[in-house]
Amino acid sequence: MRAGKGLRGLTKLGESKLAALLQGAITSLVLAVAGLAAAAIGIVDWLSALVAVLASLVCGVTAGLFRTRMVPDVASQLGRITTSVLWGVAAAAVVRRSADGGLDLSAWVGLFVASVAGMTVGIMAASYLLKRLWATGSLRSKAIVVGSTGLASELAAELTVRPSNGVDVASVINSDEFPPTGLVLRERVADIVGRTDASRLIVAPFTEESNAVLRVARWAAAEGLAVYVVPRLYETGVGLDSLSPDRVRGYPLVRVQRSAHPFLALKIKRLFDVLVSATGLFVLSPILLLAALAVRVSSPGPILFRQERIGLNGEPITISKFRSMTISGDPDNEWTSESRVTLVGSVLRRTAIDELPQLLSILRGDMSLVGPRPERPAFVEEFRSVHDDYDDRHRMPVGLTGLAQVVGLVGDTPISERVKYDNLYIDQWSLWGDVQIIVKTIWSIVNQRRYKQQQVDLARAIEEVSGSMSASDNVVIDLSKDQLAVYEKSPEVIR
Repeated sequence: MRAGKGLRGLTKLGESKLAALLQGAITSLVLAVAGLAAAAIGIVDWLSALVAVLASLVCGVTAGLFRTRMVPDVASQLGRITTSVLWGVAAAAVVRRSADGGLDLSAWVGLFVASVAGMTVGIMAASYLLKRLWATGSLRSKAIVVGSTGLASELAAELTVRPSNGVDVASVINSDEFPPTGLVLRERVADIVGRTDASRLIVAPFTEESNAVLRVARWAAAEGLAVYVVPRLYETGVGLDSLSPDRVRGYPLVRVQRSAHPFLALKIKRLFDVLVSATGLFVLSPILLLAALAVRVSSPGPILFRQERIGLNGEPITISKFRSMTISGDPDNEWTSESRVTLVGSVLRRTAIDELPQLLSILRGDMSLVGPRPERPAFVEEFRSVHDDYDDRHRMPVGLTGLAQVVGLVGDTPISERVKYDNLYIDQWSLWGDVQIIVKTIWSIVNQRRYKQQQVDLARAIEEVSGSMSASDNVVIDLSKDQLAVYEKSPEVIR
């Protein structure tokens, strides 16, 4: 019987999360028995055993050991098991030494061996139980396979004929039969999800334009579906080093993890935003006060310039900047009016101080430190009508800076390129990536002249290379510091 929309989350929990909790519980129990047994027979003390067990479990969760896999394979997890236990035992050694001294090496080796054995046996027992449950029709999930090559059908057949895989294929969709915008394909997948309660999307290789499949994968991840991708060039082993990949018939299925943006990770991002913005407002308060005073005396008008922009999920927000231009009756959708920029405004813009009031928007939660830059409603309507994936950039909170900005896409630059990098940032998001973008933003401001010249050189190089590639396949590109030249292949050029 089909579950209602309100029960769909519970259904998904029963299919995948419950299976993961079951595997984690069994593994934890067996590992705890092994660790405590080591303490009971005198190999280590009780404190060391307890710390080793808890730390190993935490490391195991981080390494993806307890994630529900479509095809359980304990052998492929032995490396992660060993690494997790090694860190767990190391944590126990640190705690033990800080308490009242260390233990003999033989004791730690014994604890390590017992913990590896316990975690391995626990995962094996949990995998065996899950396979038995799946074979009886319990805790099974449904998957949609999207692709256009024979591999899509091969994956679907493999999952279908083996009940121990725990996945029923709800549909196989040929992506080449749909327009490249992705809207029709998304509607088809959404319809199947609604009718079958499918909770997994498997993306097999495809031959045509990738926009349709890419947009569907983004939508599915945002909707909470588990998205798996067979990477291009999988024959070379690409994807096997990802976090606990599934393997179906030898093909790696890489879980798309960052696009779904785990709840806890986004909470950490929000906490990071609050801490940095609050600290920034406090530390930079003298500069903010001086800037406000300079704007006030530079020209008549308010200190702050407020404007409506479009933020997360297409919702309107209001952002503030230090006013850098004289007051005018120009329409709100005017791109630039450099002739009205005041002397103070020029300095504020060049140093990016005019953007600092947006730290208040970040503190309120309307913005983030890093994300796609917010745009005005009129331009949003214009751009979304031209660029199919423009709305995809509203999946994350808008930011004070972003990936598009640190690669030089500021000012009068192609919207298509900005959209590409905004979505690239969201698809590959990580908190460490945010830190890197912030550092690069500060560096670009401090070294502004050199940075701008690098962007000009890069744009020129891209244009030269693109032109040469379209003109001839028989060229060698010389991208030396002093010149950009295209040489035809010849013994004299190639050494």
